Amino acid sequence: MDLIRAASAPVATAGWFAAASLLRAVRQVNTWTRSQSVPMAALPQRWAAAEVLRSAGWSTQLPDEAVAALAAELQRGNVLARCTPAQRAAILPGLLAADAGLFHRLPDMDQVLNFSSHMRGSWMREQAAAVPAGARVLDAGAGEGQYRPLFAHTRYASQDFAQYTGSSDAAAPETWTYNKLDYVCDITAIPVPDGSFDAVICTEVLEHVPEPLAALRELARVTAPGGRLIVTAPLGSGMHQEPYHFYGGYSRHFWERVLPQLGFEIDELVPLRGLLSHAAQEVHRASRYMALQGDLPQDQAWVMQEWLPRLLHDKDPAVPVEQFTVGYMVRATKRASAREEGAT
Repeated sequence: MDLIRAASAPVATAGWFAAASLLRAVRQVNTWTRSQSVPMAALPQRWAAAEVLRSAGWSTQLPDEAVAALAAELQRGNVLARCTPAQRAAILPGLLAADAGLFHRLPDMDQVLNFSSHMRGSWMREQAAAVPAGARVLDAGAGEGQYRPLFAHTRYASQDFAQYTGSSDAAAPETWTYNKLDYVCDITAIPVPDGSFDAVICTEVLEHVPEPLAALRELARVTAPGGRLIVTAPLGSGMHQEPYHFYGGYSRHFWERVLPQLGFEIDELVPLRGLLSHAAQEVHRASRYMALQGDLPQDQAWVMQEWLPRLLHDKDPAVPVEQFTVGYMVRATKRASAREEGAT
């Protein structure tokens, strides 16, 4: 017997929210069995379903045949996939309406799609404010110099190789203009003496450098003893600023291994959220490419571009999965008697 048809009486009476509650009961079964480390196949169908339905408040609302149908459907899995389009239409609006608060909490989609940029901007403002007035600061790989205003109270200098000209990717076009650069050179060979800067910043640069360890060694060289290295780099990202994209995967373990070898003590190591925010970003990105191919109906576009990214991003703090963070923000201090220990 079809699950939703068996439960049609309460669903028809209570409407979309009842259907959504039924779906939540399905999810509770999966969660409950996982928490007990018992495979669903090992449980009597009637008992397993009734146990969860009772906790969800459905035990007196569903007839026995509906409970049995629910248990059987749980055995097969993927309830929504087995529904007819009309039945799915009865469930989805209930789920969407139940999460209407998302649009009040996250009215600006840019906060979802570019969350890592917003986090870096806020973090960089904090870092800049902590740098003393008059300190010597190098912005390595400065690009367009977005952080220059934050260091107006310091003796700020910028470096870049100045060869990237922008992107014509239809889903994410980008123009690029270098502002005044103090050093136009390779990041592995900056023409200044050792220890020239009290703080060195390097944000979202190392993925674009063919020799990132050589770059970090150079940044360590130009940092004064007791000085700060303020760096960010991605753990996971799509290729961008091509053809100058060579690496990713800068993990927590990378920083904890390499920076001490270069004579630094790590003061702060902050992940840029986790799996759910990362997935939110990529769901929206996928929808943009689907739309470019004319393969995204309006209702699917709304789910993928408006609702689902907000839902995932909103839930990220409650389900933190750092293994899939988009990257890290790191602040480290160079030891007064720093001696390179051979980062490889």
